[in-house]
Amino acid sequence: MVGNQTVLSILDEAAAAIGGWTALQSIKRVHLESEGQDWEPWQAYEVGGTVDVSTFRIATDLDLGASVSRVEMDAEVVYPWPHRVAYTEITDAEAGMLADLSQRRSRYHAAPSKPLCHGASGFCSVCPGSATSCACR
Repeated sequence: MVGNQTVLSILDEAAAAIGGWTALQSIKRVHLESEGQDWEPWQAYEVGGTVDVSTFRIATDLDLGASVSRVEMDAEVVYPWPHRVAYTEITDAEAGMLADLSQRRSRYHAAPSKPLCHGASGFCSVCPGSATSCACR
């Protein structure tokens, strides 16, 4: 925080800088991709060194209007033992499914009894509104 700003005022400023809460709430779909490497400095063999832990790729698709998402994760882990972590997770308002591709198994999850509020981000599935007017908090 800067000075006596609250977290919500900082979020409101950030939202205003990119068109306001109304513009953010008009977003229907989002696609994010990232890839990179993880490393562990605390397990290095030398002072100041690192140990490579994994390389990864993550792709996320969100359909905010339909309340559905898909996350694909694929990582090759080399430390502490070589193995692959790969899964696809699909969720909607009613249920979710996790397919563990590295072990070839799937799990089905029923929806929570009460939807989660994301009012702080301006995307609340219960009472859509700005971060400062969400009635769930």
